[in-house]
Amino acid sequence: MDIRYKINHPVSVAEFIDLEHRSLYEHPREVDIPKWMEKPISSNLVITAWDKNKLIGIARSITDHKQACYLSCLAVDKKYQKNGIEGNLHSITQGQLSLECKLVLAPALAVHLQYK
Repeated sequence: MDIRYKINHPVSVAEFIDLEHRSLYEHPREVDIPKWMEKPISSNLVITAWDKNKLIGIARSITDHKQACYLSCLAVDKKYQKNGIEGNLHSITQGQLSLECKLVLAPALAVHLQYK
């Protein structure tokens, strides 16, 4: 498996919706309405994981890169889970921040990552 990680690489709305469906999480929100999904992929720090040309993981954050970074979405294709991709996405996100910048997890992510 040759997974490549990219920082702020463009992701289409269709790719993002497809990954959301392939991840483990339930998505009761409007994931199938493309116009509502455009804003989530416009976060100012997006780390993606790719297997060749297939998007298999994403970590979306909003940050000032100095004081705080809010990691709001972390999703990995079910077929690729348990390979360290979530941890790598998390680590690469942290690596893009200054040492004093605090990484804050969305409440659902905090619970999910606590039990990994």
